[in-house]
Amino acid sequence: MAVKMLGWFLSPAMGLAVALLVSLATAAAETARPQAAGAQAAECQTAGIVPGSMEILSDSNLAGAVSGHTLRFRLCPYPVNPAAAGNAAGPPVYPDSLSLLWERSFYLYPPAEKGIVLMATEAGKSWPAAAPYRPRPCYGSLQGTGVSVKFAAAEGLNGLIPAADRNIPLTLQFAIPETAGMINPFFSDAYEWRIALHYDRGDYGDAYTATVMMPVVAPPIAEDAGITLSQTSGPPGTTVTMLGHGFPPLSPVQRVQVDYIDVTPDGPASTDAQGRFRMDIIIPDLDSGRHLIQVEVAGISAAIQL
Repeated sequence: MAVKMLGWFLSPAMGLAVALLVSLATAAAETARPQAAGAQAAECQTAGIVPGSMEILSDSNLAGAVSGHTLRFRLCPYPVNPAAAGNAAGPPVYPDSLSLLWERSFYLYPPAEKGIVLMATEAGKSWPAAAPYRPRPCYGSLQGTGVSVKFAAAEGLNGLIPAADRNIPLTLQFAIPETAGMINPFFSDAYEWRIALHYDRGDYGDAYTATVMMPVVAPPIAEDAGITLSQTSGPPGTTVTMLGHGFPPLSPVQRVQVDYIDVTPDGPASTDAQGRFRMDIIIPDLDSGRHLIQVEVAGISAAIQL
């Protein structure tokens, strides 16, 4: 699957560290390999998510890439003794809702309108994740952006969760399609994703959540490539002249963006025989503050702050 690259790292001085990170994800198959959240637990101690069962499969884990993501996890069977799970009253027979959360460094707005789906693939059922995640008082420590799926007894989740058979947990997955346009964080690091089960009755807090860390790595940059700007401040609509150097010679500018906004002009410039170019861009409507201008020529990237 072709991946649209939208983000790059800032400093050529970080080239060695970047190269080491990129070597972990040179092949597409390596990029798509699941990042497991610890070893699978032998059995469930209470109702909820099977410990260690959450994993993420991503189309790309490169910084700034547009990527689809699949978050898989397993739900424990109902315990033999419901009163032993959660608190003295025991959990309700089925979750009121399920939420998928991610750190705000991922860009997807508004997430509830992007076609995210919760699926029980083995059972052939699915539910649209069409409600925005809203924190609840008893889930105060759950931070981030995300979506929720709300259930009713008639919607069938209760019947899919097996009763008191600890060998067959229910496998579910949230799927964020690449067409949703989610942009990975611009900076390499490990970022948290979280699944949360919510119950109308009882203060279960974090007892029914699971997390997995997704590593984001930077694509390669050229040490000699760089850009300068005619000015580094101005209101939206300001025309800024960009000068580039150190890029492959006689190559068109493929992409220019400010933060996550593509500002590549029609008929962009090409580099000369010395790998230099000159072109004008228009600053988009953004909040005041520091912004990242990034350019790509023949697969080589450079960036500067505005």
